[in-house]
Amino acid sequence: MTRRALNMVIGSVAFAGSCAALHAVLPDPEISDVTPKLRFLEQHRDDYDTIFIGSSRVHHGLMPDVFDRTMAAAGQPRHSFNLGVDGMWPPEQFYLMDLLLRIRPQKWRWVFIELNDVQVRLPPGAEQTQRAVSWHDWSRTWMIFRKLLVPDKFRAKRLLTWRGTLWLHADLLAKNLTNVGSAENLVEHFRNRDQPIAAGGLGNDADGFAPLDRRLDPAAAKAYAEKLARETPPAKPRTADRYAEAAFLDYAQQFRARGAVPIFFTSPGPLGMLPSKFAQEPAPPVLAFNNAITYPD
Repeated sequence: MTRRALNMVIGSVAFAGSCAALHAVLPDPEISDVTPKLRFLEQHRDDYDTIFIGSSRVHHGLMPDVFDRTMAAAGQPRHSFNLGVDGMWPPEQFYLMDLLLRIRPQKWRWVFIELNDVQVRLPPGAEQTQRAVSWHDWSRTWMIFRKLLVPDKFRAKRLLTWRGTLWLHADLLAKNLTNVGSAENLVEHFRNRDQPIAAGGLGNDADGFAPLDRRLDPAAAKAYAEKLARETPPAKPRTADRYAEAAFLDYAQQFRARGAVPIFFTSPGPLGMLPSKFAQEPAPPVLAFNNAITYPD
C-alpha cells in the first residue's frame, strides 16, 4: 500500500511537472479575434502611436480614421489602431494587455483603455472555447473567485449560489494548466506565424475597426429617441469594482514605463451600467461618455 501511494505521488508530480514545463515553452494559442491584431501590431510596432483597447463597443464604435483626422486638424497628428475585441471584458482584457505589453513598442504615446468591472460570467457560447481557456491562468481565475466569494466577507452560502460558475472557471483553469488543445495550437502557430495578416481580420481599412451593418427602421428609431428622452442622470458616477481598479492601475503603471500615457474611458451605454471613475484618490481621470443626456450622439 505504501509503494502504491508513493507511485501515485511520483506520477502526479511527474505529470504536473511535465504540464508546467510544456506550458512555459508552448506559444500563445491562436485566437481568431485576437491573434491577427496582435501579430499585425508586432509587425508594425513603430507605425502607430495610439492604441484603443476594449470590447465590442470599441471594436465597432471607435474609428481610428476619424480620430486621426480630428487630431491632425487640432495640430497633433496621430496614427491610431483599434484593438477592440467582441466580448473582451476584464479579466480577459488584462490578459490581452499582457500580450500587448510583450510587443515592447518604442513609439506608443497614448493607450486608451476602456473601463469596466471584472465579469464573472462568460459570453453565451464562449464557455468551452480555446479563447476562454487561454486566459484562465492562476491570477485571473483567482480574481474571479475572490469577487464571487469575498465581496465584503466570506459567506458559505455564496458557494452554493455560485457553484456552477465557480466550477466552470475551475474547469477552464485546469484545462489551461494541463495544456488542453495545445497540439492544435502549435500546428496553427507554425502555419500562421510567417503568413501575412489577412486584411479581413483587421477591418475594411486594416486599422482594427469593424463597422456594424445595422440600421434602425423608422419605428425603432422613434422608440429609441423616446427612450433616450426618458433618460435621467444617475445620482453619482459608479466606481469600478476593487479588483478591476487594482489591475487597471497596475497596467497604467506598466504602460507609463513603456513611455505611453494611459487614458481611461467609459463607452456610450445606459446610465449607470458601466463604471466611470476610480474609488482611489488621487486616481487617473476617466473620459466618461456613458451619459446619454450629455452625449446623445
